Amino acid sequence: MKNSLLITFEGLDGAGKTTQINLFQQYLQQLHLPYVYLREPGGTVLGEEIRTLLKSTRADLKINDLAELLLFSAARAEIIAEKIKPALAAGKIVIMDRFIDSTLAYQGGGRGLDADLVNSLCRNILGDLVIDRTYYLDLPRAVAVQRLQQTGKAAEDRLDLIADEEFWRRVRSVYLHLQKQETRYLLLDATAAVPVVQAQIKADFSQLLEQLQR
Repeated sequence: MKNSLLITFEGLDGAGKTTQINLFQQYLQQLHLPYVYLREPGGTVLGEEIRTLLKSTRADLKINDLAELLLFSAARAEIIAEKIKPALAAGKIVIMDRFIDSTLAYQGGGRGLDADLVNSLCRNILGDLVIDRTYYLDLPRAVAVQRLQQTGKAAEDRLDLIADEEFWRRVRSVYLHLQKQETRYLLLDATAAVPVVQAQIKADFSQLLEQLQR
C-alpha cells in the first residue's frame, strides 16, 4: 500500500471543494496516476441511500442527532470496506470529498454530541486506515452562503434547515482546532483565487509523491 495515498478534502459547502477536487483530478490524469474519487456520505449503494435520507427535507422524517451520527458512520464503514481499502491495496490514490473530519466537525462540534463518543466511533471505524493529507478549505460561513447564492446552489437540505449561525461557528471552530492538532492538515485560504489554491495543493501533493518514492 506504499504506492497509494488517501487524500481528503474538507470545508463548508461553498468553500470550493468541488472546484478544487475537479482540478486535482485533472492534475492526476495529467500525471497518469491511477485514482478513485469518492464522496461522503455516498460512494456505495448503501451510502447513497443513506445520503438521500440525511439530505431529505420531508416534513415527516425525524432524525435525532445520535441517529444522524450512526447513519454517517454506517455509510463510512461500508465505503471503507467496499471501496477505499481495495483501491489503496491496488496502489491507487483515493480522493475523498469529506471523511472523518466532517463527522468530528458537524456532529461533534455543530450538533454538540459527546466528543469522546464521536471520536471513539470515528477512530474505531477508521481502524488502521491512515489519512495521508487533508486539504481544508477555510472561509467564513457568510462568504460561503454568498457564494452558494451566486452559483444558484443555496437550496437548503435537512442539514441546513436545522442549523443556525452558532452551529456553523462551532463547525468551523472544530476544523480550525483539527488543523492545529493534526500534521496531515494543510490549511488553505478559500477566499483566495481558485488557481492560487490549486497551486498550493499541487505543490504539497508533489512533496507527498516524493516522500513515497524515497
